[in-house]
Amino acid sequence: MVEKERDMGASLQDRALVASPPEPVPVSALTGNDPSRGFLIKPFRVSVDGFSPQLYYAASRALALRDAWWGYRNYREVTFKEWLRMARCWREDEIGDQFGAPITVCGKPAFFVTHNNQYVQFSRPGGTEYFNAHPFDVEPAEFRPWTYRRDSDAVLARRPEGAEPRSGGSAGPQGIARKDQP
Repeated sequence: MVEKERDMGASLQDRALVASPPEPVPVSALTGNDPSRGFLIKPFRVSVDGFSPQLYYAASRALALRDAWWGYRNYREVTFKEWLRMARCWREDEIGDQFGAPITVCGKPAFFVTHNNQYVQFSRPGGTEYFNAHPFDVEPAEFRPWTYRRDSDAVLARRPEGAEPRSGGSAGPQGIARKDQP
């Protein structure tokens, strides 16, 4: 009887080796962020009757429409079905030479999307979303907004001769005209 239990135990161990557990699924397969897939973000223009076309960066046309719908809902509450009847979406071809260029953000590889003169928008390799980074975290420096480049410090310090103030005249705090000015 002991021999029979030993044989039975051995066969269970053999079966365990044959029927091994499945391989764990990598996190990148669950999130869609696979670094080997490269740069996935594309520029799209979305327009709605009564509004000018707006630029959206997304991995697909559907995601661009979704992002535009979220923004439009701040103006007027509509269902997504109604939104799809009103909206038009197309790929933007003229986006610039730097779009999609490889950069480093905080020492890690990334792709340049755009900048808004304050932050640099970037996407990680294989990522379907983009993030903001402080310009000094981005290398090389030519992908930073010009106000954050070291060579622009001298330009910021002085206004070109003959240039008018931005308000078009002499204005005091918060753009209020001074009383001594006509």
